Amino acid sequence: MAGLHAARARGSIGGRKKGLPQEAQNKTLTAEALYKDENLTAIEISRKFSISKSTIYNYLRHRGVDIFPNKRIRG
Repeated sequence: MAGLHAARARGSIGGRKKGLPQEAQNKTLTAEALYKDENLTAIEISRKFSISKSTIYNYLRHRGVDIFPNKRIRG
């Protein structure tokens, strides 16, 4: 704990920076366009970029895209 207090006293915040790196932002914009065109599924987009399907969904959520617009929610 003493190390953390010393670092904070020097002005260090620590932790990961907020937001996405530039490369991820570029992928996000492209993935959003492909997803909205409805030509490719999330799995196909993830294979195109060599990243997981859940990462594609995280990117889309980050951009505010409605991921399942036609899916009915039971309740």
